Amino acid sequence: MHKEAAAAELSYDESVHVVRKAGEVSCQEHAPLGVTVKDGQVDRTALNDRWLRTAQPLSNRIYSRN
Repeated sequence: MHKEAAAAELSYDESVHVVRKAGEVSCQEHAPLGVTVKDGQVDRTALNDRWLRTAQPLSNRIYSRN
């Protein structure tokens, strides 16, 4: 969740682009804004929702087709 520092252990499913399992948070200050951390665990649902809202398309070509 941070470019140069490990913030949490995650199991990410690339086929459907979701976090399957969120492990222990090692550096809470690097957790994304709006994602709660409770008892050392990140809220997996909030993390998936945030990534869905902030995702960037791989290519803008799919949006420029006529």
